[in-house]
Amino acid sequence: MKKDRVTRWFVEPRDAQTNENAMMDLAAEAGATDDKIYRAKLDNEGEEHDVVEVDRSFVTRMENSAVKFQHHFRVFTQREGESKMRLWPFGDCKKLSQTAEVRRSQEELTRMLKRREVKT
Repeated sequence: MKKDRVTRWFVEPRDAQTNENAMMDLAAEAGATDDKIYRAKLDNEGEEHDVVEVDRSFVTRMENSAVKFQHHFRVFTQREGESKMRLWPFGDCKKLSQTAEVRRSQEELTRMLKRREVKT
């Protein structure tokens, strides 16, 4: 029988708009305390990151609001029994800019511009 491993989730802000202070406030709102804030935590490639440990639902909320609020962050995971965290490959916020809503808006804008060109 496969043993269920516990996964810990970490979020790292990537730019000034999603700066460290805002991330710390958000993490506090999500229940993170001082013992959940890590400075210079090593990943599996030996790089240091300032991260906040959060639960999976907080990562989901951040991903859902990333495009709307222009948050840029990276997500790391650390599985039980592993010593270093790993970059979560599904948390690339650059891909979030191509959500269905953004694609729909781009298509509508293209249609509007084509109609304008036809009229002139």
